[in-house]
Amino acid sequence: MCGTESVADMVQAYQDWAKSAFERLMADAVACQDQIVAATGALTAPLLAPSEKGTEPARTESKVTTRGKAT
Repeated sequence: MCGTESVADMVQAYQDWAKSAFERLMADAVACQDQIVAATGALTAPLLAPSEKGTEPARTESKVTTRGKAT
């Protein structure tokens, strides 16, 4: 054994380590699940329709002829 540590102390230390490791594993799993849900939601969201404004190029009110006069 390791000096003054009893078997019960070693078992308790192992249980504490295992509990902490499992808690970190579960926290990572929840974070991963959140990322998957967010990515799936983004992929399944309906496509955004273009707005009516700005879908065509801006038109000028008057056309300029080759001589530079407005019609």
